[in-house]
Amino acid sequence: MCHQLMIPPKTRARTLDWFAVALQRNEKRSQIRAEYRKLADHGFLMSLLGVLYELSSKINLDIVNNNSRVKLNDLTRLKMDSATAEEYQASLPAGPSEEKFVTETFFLTIHAQHIGVQPVVDKIKQLKRSTYDICEKIKELEEEQKKISPSDTINQKIIENTLKQQRTHFKKFVQRTMCLECLVKDPNMLTLAMDFSTKQLQLLVKAINPNFGVDGKLADEAPPLFSAYPEIYVEDVLDTMSYSILHAGDNLHLGARMDLPQNLLLIICSTHLFKNPYIASKVVQMMMSISPLSGSPHTYVLWNAVINHPIATARLYPSILRFYSDIETTDFYEKFGVRRSMQMIMKQLFEIPVYRAVFNQIAKWVERGWKGRMRMDDYRPTDSSFIKFANMVINDATFCLDESLAALKKIHDVEVLMEKQQEWEALTAEEKQHKEGIRDEASRHDTLDMLVWMTADTAPAFVNDTLGDRFASMLNHNISQMLGKKCIELKVRDAESRFDWKPRAFAAQLIEIYLNLSSPQFAQYVARDERSYTPAMMEDVVNRLGVFNIVPFSQLESFKGLHEEAVRMYNAKASEEMELEDAPDEFKDPVMDTLMEEPVKLPSGNVMDRKHIVRHLLSSQTDPFNRQPLSEDQLEPMVDLKERIDEWKREKLGKANVVFIILISEVCTY
Repeated sequence: MCHQLMIPPKTRARTLDWFAVALQRNEKRSQIRAEYRKLADHGFLMSLLGVLYELSSKINLDIVNNNSRVKLNDLTRLKMDSATAEEYQASLPAGPSEEKFVTETFFLTIHAQHIGVQPVVDKIKQLKRSTYDICEKIKELEEEQKKISPSDTINQKIIENTLKQQRTHFKKFVQRTMCLECLVKDPNMLTLAMDFSTKQLQLLVKAINPNFGVDGKLADEAPPLFSAYPEIYVEDVLDTMSYSILHAGDNLHLGARMDLPQNLLLIICSTHLFKNPYIASKVVQMMMSISPLSGSPHTYVLWNAVINHPIATARLYPSILRFYSDIETTDFYEKFGVRRSMQMIMKQLFEIPVYRAVFNQIAKWVERGWKGRMRMDDYRPTDSSFIKFANMVINDATFCLDESLAALKKIHDVEVLMEKQQEWEALTAEEKQHKEGIRDEASRHDTLDMLVWMTADTAPAFVNDTLGDRFASMLNHNISQMLGKKCIELKVRDAESRFDWKPRAFAAQLIEIYLNLSSPQFAQYVARDERSYTPAMMEDVVNRLGVFNIVPFSQLESFKGLHEEAVRMYNAKASEEMELEDAPDEFKDPVMDTLMEEPVKLPSGNVMDRKHIVRHLLSSQTDPFNRQPLSEDQLEPMVDLKERIDEWKREKLGKANVVFIILISEVCTY
């Protein structure tokens, strides 16, 4: 019927008006807490969307312009404020009548998809959560019913009535879930959704670089047209594609969609163009949905087409490293989950030789001190971009391990308390429930896996003044907890089966990282750690490694060598600190109160040691004294001050050596 209404010009315009009004009056369906009683139901919107999908099936994007009757006033733009975006949209040409009809239909379909598909998917998730809660409630009631005496007819009747109500709710929720799933999981609907989303993705690609298929160039800055598009244009196309790929299987014929891998790749490598990191995180979710990690065999062809594309091998890793650091500005728990997914993707890529070589090359640029801003035409990240990435990996590992080990200690304390039956029984039921709930806090993440494979080939990139101290401190802290004198505090019953906690394997990973980084310079970083390291602590670690046969003999001997080197460094450091403890204040870093090695002047006029201020800039691009914006290239080397410090050190240590020689001579004479 709609096809017939679209043929005559008079009815065509009226029909488009009707579609626009229907969408406008239901635009609140996309809100988190939409009042569906005042809006059209899911069936109507999905039917409407199906019609628009059909009308858009033969649209040629070459004649689609960007001026339609759809109102975008309340929608957040990708990288432009609403007022500027409206002015920009008004300046776009309307195009001839045929072109305008195609444009109107295309953008009406985009917005019908926004208020049609995702609200249904969200409702299904909500119903499934409610169904699960009801199942748990029914189980609790059934257990409670068993405990009630058969003679207690009143309470038995109450439980039976409550169970009847809950089972009725369960049946209704299951029925509603199945009805909604029929709407969105219909194979024909999913195929239409994937077809349209592919065209919508092409629209975004044209806005970034119309000639991407020819020149393969990425944009450093978001073009005006792309900036003016609403965020939902990117969010919806990624959500719809991910959902269709997950549920449609081989029906989508992903291998036959020739432009899809290239277009996906452009979006994946353009996360820096999104103002909202949440939208960029959708790109990561999309990558997860097509990767082998999803467990879907029908995505194999698409995944291989993406990662084997010539553009991917040159630009994918640098883009991931960049976004891994940029997402630091988001809510912590959200960014941690996204970076966790990115680590899994990077590990998948690292197993491919060409990507392993790319990653190692990036690390070598850091090792050689390659300078220059990340530019999309040569794809080389700066020293700081890789170091920021590595710093974030260390941060994530530290957070994850601290959380896990702290939870294991709590569980150990609870289990010790439970063995003391008298003390345990003295607790109230609420206190017991709270302490037993602590057992759910333990979680074992394999963040160390990433550090193991990263340091295996690229150790020099981590052994520098910016990362070396932090890395050594993290390793020392965790190895002291695992194999130090207090390691008994991590002992829990059935740790592997209950919490997937494998202490021997974890300790072996730590030792492997130590050995990957092993060098005289890293031994110095290990020895400089004042938080956890002492020669006695590390001696305990070496002894337990041997007694419990945690690592092979060859690794144990190599670790002993690193330990002996660290002890020499530790003793030399202690001796030097005694001689240099009276350093003038102008020679000391004002924040860390340590003798500066490479003093630099900040724009605020304050002087700091380079390694300390650079480490601060990894987390906050601000001057620590006045909170003004600050970048590493604004640091001014204080050459004269460095020479004075070096001269003072030579003089002090020279005098100390003379005194030492005299004392040795007197002892020998005596």
